[in-house]
Amino acid sequence: MRKFLVVLMLATMALPVLADTVATGGLIQVRLLKHEPSPAEPGAYADIWVSVSNSRSSYAAVNLYCEAVDQHPFSVDDEKNRRKEIGNLNPGYDASMKWRVLVDENAVPGNNILEITCKHDGYPAVKLEADVYVQPTEAVVAIESVDVPVMKPGEQKQITVRLKNLAQVSVKEVSVKLDLEGLSFAPIGSTGEKQINSINGRGEENVSFTIIAYPTALPGVYKIPITLSYYDRLGKEYEKEDVLGVIVDAETDLRANVEETGVYKDDSYGEVSLEIVNRGLEDVKFLSVKILPAPDYVVTSASDIYVGELSSDDSSSAEYTIYAEPTNASELQLNLELKYTDAFNQEKTETATITTPLYTEEELSRLGITSVAGTSLMTIGIIILIVGYAAYWLHKRFKKK
Repeated sequence: MRKFLVVLMLATMALPVLADTVATGGLIQVRLLKHEPSPAEPGAYADIWVSVSNSRSSYAAVNLYCEAVDQHPFSVDDEKNRRKEIGNLNPGYDASMKWRVLVDENAVPGNNILEITCKHDGYPAVKLEADVYVQPTEAVVAIESVDVPVMKPGEQKQITVRLKNLAQVSVKEVSVKLDLEGLSFAPIGSTGEKQINSINGRGEENVSFTIIAYPTALPGVYKIPITLSYYDRLGKEYEKEDVLGVIVDAETDLRANVEETGVYKDDSYGEVSLEIVNRGLEDVKFLSVKILPAPDYVVTSASDIYVGELSSDDSSSAEYTIYAEPTNASELQLNLELKYTDAFNQEKTETATITTPLYTEEELSRLGITSVAGTSLMTIGIIILIVGYAAYWLHKRFKKK
């Protein structure tokens, strides 16, 4: 009878007992400790911790090993780590093991069976079939970056949008759409919508659009609405809206010329009126025009004139009084400095040189040009001395009377 009970006890120990997280058989008990992340994600790796203990007898479990079994949706892609050798496990001791398993991206959400088998000499293998909860993360496709070059009116440029799948699972039927309605742009060579069949988990894709800025587009920053839509593997649709900025800039084109001059010859002074023309497509603000010092002339009035705002296709004037130094040159070169703020509030400085002709007395006579303003300073000085002397003489005479 005692012999029968011993045999019955050993036979009972040899039969595996299955539970959600525990399997018992032979001299050992196998238990699922935890898995991370929890829940496991389709298309991602999960770390599995399992313990095996010898607490059922006074005998050592000899040549003990455990291995992970590939069973959908879990698999081990590193064969070197599939089998864990423990050796002899003495009574009252336990050992812990860790596996990294890949969760198939087509795993069904919910509980899925993870299989671990352990074997030691003299007893059948113990199979642990533990429930591991799998739940797909929210499918997230992000606009990682946008390459938008600066455009000029009438110019074509390519816009490149880089998409990144932040989830482990793939997405499909990805659509990127630019809404150009009511803006100063139009698509070239295709529509304003691009399609991508699918993006793998953690994958990246680029879409490119060629657009043209209308010739009438004013300089500035334009916001283009962009819509991104896609589906996850279960058919759930996602959509998000954003904007991308496009800069339209035009080169400033300021021109200066002599509008009127009262300086006809060297060694003379007179009024000079300059015309400043904005031939560019953008308005300028806070414009000032300064005549820089030079050996050939002296500005006897204010040299720096504030103009203010100068619209596109408009002009303004600035007037100066200038003395032309004695020279044999046939023209007087005026060095200008133009300071202004562009459409993007960037301060800019330009320089320019303009000329006004100088004539000889003979040329002036032939052209019929006469002007007090063109009289030489020496002549004016003599006149002032004569007038001054006359005034002094008259004053002295009346005083004697």
